[in-house]
Amino acid sequence: MKKGKKLYEGKAKIIYATNDKNLVIQHFKKMMQPLLIIKKKIS
Repeated sequence: MKKGKKLYEGKAKIIYATNDKNLVIQHFKKMMQPLLIIKKKIS
């Protein structure tokens, strides 16, 4: 199976065509999730 042209690119993955018309390759990007830090005021 050979990776063909890029069919779709989103925030988390890229989908490539293959030499088999019934199969695609999904490549998941490495993404770091942003950290949400909530500071609470202690009174």
